[in-house]
Amino acid sequence: MWKKIVLVVMLAAVSGWAEGITFSFANGTLTGTSPRYYEFDVMVAASASGTNLGDTQVYINYNTAAFGTSVVANNKVTATLGSLLGTGGYLGPWKNDSGTGRFALTPEWSGVLPAALPTTPSQLVHIVMEIADVNQTAGLSFQAGDMVGLQYTDTYAAYSPVTAIDTDDATLPVQLATFMAQVKEGVVELKWITASELNNTGFNIYRSTRKDADFKRINGQPIPGAGTSSTTRTYTFIDDRLESFKTYYYKLEDIDVSGQSNMHGPIDIRVDAVMLPEDYYIYQNYPNPFNPSTTIEYGLPEAATVRVQVYNLRGELVRTLINENQTAGHRTAVWNGTGDSGQVLPTGIYICRIQAGSYAKSIKMMFAK
Repeated sequence: MWKKIVLVVMLAAVSGWAEGITFSFANGTLTGTSPRYYEFDVMVAASASGTNLGDTQVYINYNTAAFGTSVVANNKVTATLGSLLGTGGYLGPWKNDSGTGRFALTPEWSGVLPAALPTTPSQLVHIVMEIADVNQTAGLSFQAGDMVGLQYTDTYAAYSPVTAIDTDDATLPVQLATFMAQVKEGVVELKWITASELNNTGFNIYRSTRKDADFKRINGQPIPGAGTSSTTRTYTFIDDRLESFKTYYYKLEDIDVSGQSNMHGPIDIRVDAVMLPEDYYIYQNYPNPFNPSTTIEYGLPEAATVRVQVYNLRGELVRTLINENQTAGHRTAVWNGTGDSGQVLPTGIYICRIQAGSYAKSIKMMFAK
């Protein structure tokens, strides 16, 4: 009863209640690592100037595959008043589950200091949802038919029309449709297709000969992504640093503009025959700097006696990694920062030298504890 009396008094002091408002989503972003969260704002704007905002009911649909069900009851969603309402005069926002894949928010007007509603979008509430599956779309939309709420005209008796603008690109960072590998002419071709991307700066490829450990990045610079896109995109990467009669496991990493990443895979493929190198080579070790181990890749166009050795900067031999006859092909050696006697060596720069037949070359490696 007290609230109703205050309401009538305040109506005389303001020019009018919102007679038409528009809701929209904005500022979607991912935060956190484990778990991940999707944060976004609900924005509101008046159809005409000189209006004020009373109680407001917002109904939001979401993809249950991405967030689960009953997000309010399961404490998977939080909401705070936005900058439009944060100066006082409003309570909440109260929230409750409103059906499968939907929840409701109610910023409540306390009866004093009603917010002047601009004609440009302003932040009504800020929402944070915990993500259950980052490979899904967020699927956000408004349940516009229910969002009449208590948007009063200046007689406070009639409801006002509500327009809800759904954002089709309110998605989680990368919706991966396909990630596959195939052997083609002695190399592995990796192919992946994205159904949509949000703020995606690029991809990295990781490889291992074990399903659950020892994955190392094998691309140089990140493979550029599409930024924000709702259209299908296709990407490929060729891995030609292979050895025969091995099974390789691959993971795909996508990275957003904030530096957050998601890992997809692994997928696996068996390689029985590889394309032989045309010349001798040794690639820069990866990772570099490294701790606790690094991988050195080299290639032999023909059979040769091979030595791969590690020296300190004084020119002293500290570790022999390979000293044997090898057939032609792509090869790898792994160094874990220890000497020949098994002791862990000091942090610093080391020289890795390969000699195969008449071929010799060195690379610098940084061991960082």
